[in-house]
This record gives sequence, structure tokens and C-alpha cells, in this order.
Amino acid sequence: MDKILSVEGKANISIKPNITILEFELEGKNRNYDELVKELSFNSNNIKDILVNLGLIRTDVKTTYFSIDPDFEEIRDNNIYKKNFIGYKYKEVLKIKYNNDNKLTSNILEEIANSNINPKIDIKYEVKDKTKAINEALSEAVKDAKGKAKTIAKAAGIELGEIININYGKIERYDKNLEITPFKTRSLLSVNHLSLDIEPDDIDIFDQVVVIYSIK
Repeated sequence: MDKILSVEGKANISIKPNITILEFELEGKNRNYDELVKELSFNSNNIKDILVNLGLIRTDVKTTYFSIDPDFEEIRDNNIYKKNFIGYKYKEVLKIKYNNDNKLTSNILEEIANSNINPKIDIKYEVKDKTKAINEALSEAVKDAKGKAKTIAKAAGIELGEIININYGKIERYDKNLEITPFKTRSLLSVNHLSLDIEPDDIDIFDQVVVIYSIK
């Protein structure tokens, strides 16, 4: 049986995000379908208008979720629960990506807060060149495995041969997310006229490999 040495290499690197992602979640209810659609269209277009007025491109605003559904309430009638139709409800999620710009982000949030729209807002961050970041983590994991193999070989008094096999692990990206509710947005910006200074935390990328050496 051939003698082998199996070593696991790991890497955990931190990279500063350079892309900001804003998501606006719009929700509403109305008994009248036509009025509901008008409200949805008004709120959606207002958000797009605000973004465009601040220098962003309208076609870069993407809809990631859209629904208009019947709305029911549950009522109790002689100990029997029934669903009673009360109208319609909608939900739309709009998303915009742009290069990190604290001033722009603050201006967007302030304009939204001072409007009559009340979306839930999520702020997320990511790395533009994901491939480069992933390759860097993989490279560090391989270096870690090689270093461990050399240390083990020296301590055990053995000589490493060729690499027989490399088993690749998995990537784990931890995106940083900041959620701002309509109430918080209004209290921070509309009332106090504060400018947000948001510094996103680093994104951690973890990767691992298993390197198998032959032993001479």
C-alpha cells in the first residue's frame, strides 16, 4: 500500500466591499383593484424618479419580486372559521446597484424618507470582482495546505513526494446587510436631517482544499 499524507488547507480572507445594493420593498392593500394598481405604479415610479434625479440610470433599477393577490381575512361564524374577501394586496421589490458612495446612499435615503412612500429598505454590500476574490481565497488555502505538509513532514522525519490529488472545498461568502425600516429612516433623516456615514464591514470569504501527497 502506497504511503500518503493528506493535509487540509484553509483560508479565510477579508475583502472590502465596493458595490452597494439597495432594495426597496413596497407593500399595500386596497379593496379596489384599479386603485391598488395606481398606488403601486405611483410608488414604484416615484422611487425610480428619485434614483434618476440623483444620477442613477432608470434601466438599472430592477424588479426582483412582483405580485398582486386577493386579500382575505379570517372570520369566525358559529365556531367555524371562514375566509372573507376584503380586497387586494401587492408587493414589489426594486433593486439598484452602484459603486460605493456614502453621500449618494445618504441622499437616496433622505429623499425616500421625505417622500410619501414607505418602503422597507435593505442595504447590502458585495465585491465587484467576485472571481478574483474567490481565486485569492483558493490560492491561500493551497498555500496553507503546502505549509502544513512541510511542517508535518519535517516533524515526522519523512520526505514528501508528488501531489497525488487535490480535493476542492467550497466557497462561503458572508454578505453584510443593514435593514432600515420606514420608521427608522424617517426618524433619522426626515426629522433630524442627519447624513448617514455608513462604513460597510469586510466580506469574509472562506475556502478549503485537501492536498494528498505521496511519501517517499
